[in-house]
Amino acid sequence: MDSALLANLNSQINFERYSAEVYWALAVPLDDIDLSGMAKWLYDHAVEERTHAQKFIDYLLDVNEKAEIGALDVPTTVSGEDVFSLVRKTFIAALEHEGKVTARIHDLYKLARQVDDLPTCELLRWFITEQVEEERKVVTILNRLNVAGTNGAAILMLDEELGGG
Repeated sequence: MDSALLANLNSQINFERYSAEVYWALAVPLDDIDLSGMAKWLYDHAVEERTHAQKFIDYLLDVNEKAEIGALDVPTTVSGEDVFSLVRKTFIAALEHEGKVTARIHDLYKLARQVDDLPTCELLRWFITEQVEEERKVVTILNRLNVAGTNGAAILMLDEELGGG
């Protein structure tokens, strides 16, 4: 495997792990104010990000390359003046983070194409499709939050829906 591609795939493993930490950090303040459904959605998303990291690890091992685990940065947290701004800022931060993930996946795909690594391109096509879905989920939540505005009952209904209730 091209050395630059391998280095970037290993970097992505750690970024996916970091993404899990981002979602975990976003969940805790909502859990703290008993918006447990929204927190659950974010915690579940953290687990999904760890699964994405594992998918990259498994791929590298499958193609007989070395997967490397590195140190993670501490994610930043959000705060709000009230419940409504905290919830909105939380999901805006989630969308911004998904945008970063998408940009990294696109850059990886371009590099894999440039070095003509077809198996890695195939792996990354899955992630490209996944990122469209990930961003759409968060946009939908933000759209629903915009409709809810400062209606507490609507926020609680969305919280229940996101918790699977």
